[in-house]
Order: sequence, then structure tokens, then C-alpha cells
Amino acid sequence: MKIETLLHQALERKEFFLCYQPQIQLATGEITGMEALLRWQHPELGFVSPSKFIPLASKTDLMLHISKWTIETACEQNLAWQKAGLPPIPISINLCARELRQPNLAEIVARTLDKTGLDPQWLEVEVAESTLKHNLEVANLTLRDLQNLGVRIALDDFGTGFSSLGYLKQFAFRTLKLDRAFIRDLRGNAQERGIISAAIALGRGFNLRVLAVGIETQQQLDLLRSLQCEQAQGYWFSRPLPKDEATQLLIAGLPSRR
Repeated sequence: MKIETLLHQALERKEFFLCYQPQIQLATGEITGMEALLRWQHPELGFVSPSKFIPLASKTDLMLHISKWTIETACEQNLAWQKAGLPPIPISINLCARELRQPNLAEIVARTLDKTGLDPQWLEVEVAESTLKHNLEVANLTLRDLQNLGVRIALDDFGTGFSSLGYLKQFAFRTLKLDRAFIRDLRGNAQERGIISAAIALGRGFNLRVLAVGIETQQQLDLLRSLQCEQAQGYWFSRPLPKDEATQLLIAGLPSRR
């Protein structure tokens, strides 16, 4: 209850900030994208875990105000990287169910892109499969409007639901993110390899960027490489970084963990 009360003050007091986690091309080690992740540092509570505050915020319209701030901040940061001479890459943000149901979401995104000056192709919105499942009708309209703006759409947590193939046919996704549960328990047996290999092949068949998330060990990385997974994200490469550290990473490139 205390966290819920303090959440309403956090945005006004500028206690939220974004961290950025790189997405990696496995063959070259090149950074091909950044995921923007919301963080909260409270003066008394200290760092509050997103798993605690995001579900609370998502139950109220406060999430819509936080979402607007997140989109604008992420766009501004991506444009700042481009103006600093860094190669342009997409920056991705997550949409929860309440954000997806916002009737004027595409208008908000359009105004934000116009205000910040970021080309729409360098913004990617991620929608979890479970969110789509329960909001299919509104998702159709909202995602279509975002696509018309030129914004990229990613299907997150792929493989957790039961209609993945139908979603791939229905929506013009650009990125397919393999659910981290597949990666977390990856031991290399034939069944696990078969599932991941099939998901990768499915993504390629739809001409999508397939991204494995949650990479934490060399073993996981080696197995994904053997299955010809092209891109990945996870702590093995980098934890989510504050903007200054993320900027330095983009300038210097990744260390040797490739």
C-alpha cells in the first residue's frame, strides 16, 4: 500500500529513470538494438524492483502517464545517440495491457516522435503474447495504427501462449523474442533443441528478426549458436545500464563475451 501511494509522487518528483540493455548480433558482436527498461529509485525505499511496482502501476491510469514519459525519454535518448554520431539502432519499449487498450496510443506516439524528432523506424514497441491473447480486438486497431506510423512491432515472450502462429499471420511483426523460459532451462537435450530450432525457423519463415532473451551462460550461448540463432540479449553480454554507461558501451562496443 505504501508503494502504491508513493508511485503517484514518483513521476512528479522525477524518481523514475530508464536503463538500457543491448541486443547483440551473435556472429559479429554488433549491438543491433537497445531495450529501454523502467527503474525507480526512491529516496527512502531505495531501489524498488520493477516486479513490485509495475504490476501495481498497471492497475491504474497512472501507468498511462508513466508510459508517456517512458516513450518520450527513450526517443530522446535514441536521438541523442544518433546526434553523437553513433549508428542508428532501434530502441524498444514494453507495452502492458492497459497501455495497449489506450485508444489514443498511436496519437501519443506520433506526437512524441514529432516532438523529439526521432524517425519512427528507430522505435520498437514490444507486446507480450499473453497481452495479445486477452486484448486481441483492440490490439488489432492499435498495432495497425502504430505500424502505419512506421514504428516497429515486436512479439515478446513468444511460445508462452497457444496462438503464436495465428498472431504472426495477423500482425506485421518485425521482431520475435523467444520466451526466456526456453533459454533458462536450456540443457541441450533433443526436445529443447527441437523446440527452439522450430521457433527460429518459424521466425525466419516470416522474415522476422529472431531474438533469444535471458542469456546468462556460455553454454546457453553456444547452444543457441549451434541452432543458428542470430541475435540475443541477456546478462551474459550486459546487465541493463543507466544512460551514461549505455552510451559508453555503444561507443566502445561490447567486451569479448560474444
